[in-house]
Amino acid sequence: MKTSTPLWEYACALYEKQGVQQACLQLQDDHRVNVPLILFFCWAMTVKGGIDGQVLKQAAHRADIVDTTLTGALRGIRRGMKQASFAQAQWQKLRQAVVDSELQSERLLLADLESFYDQAQSVSIHSLAAALNMIYPTLDQSDAIIKQHLSLITVASSEVAI
Repeated sequence: MKTSTPLWEYACALYEKQGVQQACLQLQDDHRVNVPLILFFCWAMTVKGGIDGQVLKQAAHRADIVDTTLTGALRGIRRGMKQASFAQAQWQKLRQAVVDSELQSERLLLADLESFYDQAQSVSIHSLAAALNMIYPTLDQSDAIIKQHLSLITVASSEVAI
């Protein structure tokens, strides 16, 4: 896996802007908003020019899974270790490992979201038949008449001047 991606670089730069970190963490703490997801949305809007509604839903679902099963647990451990009973030097090394793991889980999530976004954008419909298959999966495209109609429409669409 690449150590740096355009989304990661963007997210880090944005997060370092004055007030962004505080705002993100407050949203996370007070409203359970996923910080990497916020950064992903900003990247999608600013760098990519928008996001598809389906990509948006799937990205949010992926972020929720990662936060629920991994990042949130690491965050809870890290916060718990801020207690005085873990202030000794020997515990600080372990706490730093947890911090590093939490950050790595967020980095991996952002890489997933970037890859997912890129895949979703490149998985465009390339044929009328494929589009109809998505919308009408029970449409029997092997039927001779349907096949003829689809062929006619496909040829005609390729002749339209843009």
